[in-house]
Amino acid sequence: MLDCLAAVAPSAAEIELPAPASYKGIPSTQPSDRSAARLTAPGRRLRRLQRRLDKYHGVLTAAWTDETRHPKTPRVAGQPDSVGQCGVSSAWLLHRLAWPARRNARYCFGDVLFSGSDEIAASHCWIEIGRESSARRLVIDLTFVQFDQFSRFEKLRDRAVLCEYYEDLTERSIEYKAVSRRRFKELRSDAVWPRYQILKRATSPAWRKAVRSFYLTRMAPWFRSLTIHQRVSGAFGAGAIQYGAA
Repeated sequence: MLDCLAAVAPSAAEIELPAPASYKGIPSTQPSDRSAARLTAPGRRLRRLQRRLDKYHGVLTAAWTDETRHPKTPRVAGQPDSVGQCGVSSAWLLHRLAWPARRNARYCFGDVLFSGSDEIAASHCWIEIGRESSARRLVIDLTFVQFDQFSRFEKLRDRAVLCEYYEDLTERSIEYKAVSRRRFKELRSDAVWPRYQILKRATSPAWRKAVRSFYLTRMAPWFRSLTIHQRVSGAFGAGAIQYGAA
């Protein structure tokens, strides 16, 4: 999982991650040109994006559990907490992208290759924003620190999240090689989906959890107790029924 800063291409669009309203202190911005196919984040924008990803990483770290970890990567003493959390964290991040960015973003599964050696970080997940054919697509890896190979690169050594352009990574002999690329809606049929739901609930703001709890414990049972006639008259009649009067 990788974390880097890329070169600037001033003529391209700027796409940033949206900040959930519950995460105070994380500014929310919109892209300046939604139609641009080439993704760039010049200087200040990219640094702001990196800071936001670092905050997201902190939110995720506090929510990772054995329930969100991939079942084939049980926790081993001494390993980073991010081991086994790449897929669920990537799905979590993909859902939080603003629509213009999410439209061009993909959940990637594959390997990370380190040229000049036979080392491979296999069966890994990350996010890419931009066309698959573009060397300027952005690679975002929330859990790259689990791989020791990245510690050889001074620029990446002290980072929590990798955010680099694909071509800048290949210049360091690092290649994110995707076997599959999926949109967010396609993840519903993926094995990561149940674990994503757990992580989503764990990171939801308190008010959203309260609303969900009220619906499940009060509103849903009450609604199921109504007859078809009561439901229709309650929805379309002029105050035909009131909550709790069924």
